[in-house]
Amino acid sequence: MNAEPPAAGASFYALSPEFEWLASAWDGFGRELAEVSGTLRHVVEAAAADPQLAAESSGLAALESAADRLLRELVDDASRIRRTHATYEEADATVHAAVPAVHVDPVPAFGAARISHGSPGSPGSPGSPGPAPGDSGLWHPAADPDPRDLSATALGTLSRIRRQILARAEHWVGQRVPYNQGAWHEGYRTDCSGYVSMCWGLRDSMVTSTMPQIAHRIAKEDLRAGDVLLNTDVATGHVILFDRWADYAHNSYVGFELCPQGTLHHVIPYPYYGGFGVYEPYRYNNTGD
Repeated sequence: MNAEPPAAGASFYALSPEFEWLASAWDGFGRELAEVSGTLRHVVEAAAADPQLAAESSGLAALESAADRLLRELVDDASRIRRTHATYEEADATVHAAVPAVHVDPVPAFGAARISHGSPGSPGSPGSPGPAPGDSGLWHPAADPDPRDLSATALGTLSRIRRQILARAEHWVGQRVPYNQGAWHEGYRTDCSGYVSMCWGLRDSMVTSTMPQIAHRIAKEDLRAGDVLLNTDVATGHVILFDRWADYAHNSYVGFELCPQGTLHHVIPYPYYGGFGVYEPYRYNNTGD
């Protein structure tokens, strides 16, 4: 899983990679066409030198000229794409500078960490979501530590619950919380499911295989900020918090995840990188919508 966090001030809509990909693709087309044009040039020269093919040389020369013209157009297009890319990044940086910083109060710890030996997911192990003392064993949202409407200006029309989920996710990204299945931070286990449990405001850390107890499957096109992409397999289980789509075709998205590379906010291919199991979109039952 070679995932890297984006640079500070990365694009709100993650379009920079799309611009660069398009410009690189045009460069590639240009290189291939240059090779074709070079081959045509040799053919024209050979035809002109051969009396039996001289009559065909003018047509081949016209084809070579057309290829050269198309090559120049491709180079010009790639240059325009890169100029548009630079203009976009300048405008995006202006937007970033204008958006007020989001104040996020620390998420309170809900009880002391319960760490014991055993394999992840077994009762009493760091991967086990055992109920807190005196609890009924059912999962409930934690009490809201701050009733204020977080980040209304920056996050627009999202519900209060979804804005709080994203604010909690950003909180750990800002702290660069490292991945460790046997460690806890602010009352939650520092792995993927512990991170999402914190983002959702649960009483304690769940594991990926039990998250369907408090969430339900949704369609891909229904994904909204605060939903997740979930792999419930016991051996390969993982969960990513969905933020927003990264392209119009919905082939990639911006997500939050806690993985061996750390707490990341980055672009991920939908539903996840190949070879890491089956992922399905889920929604926390208490998002309120």
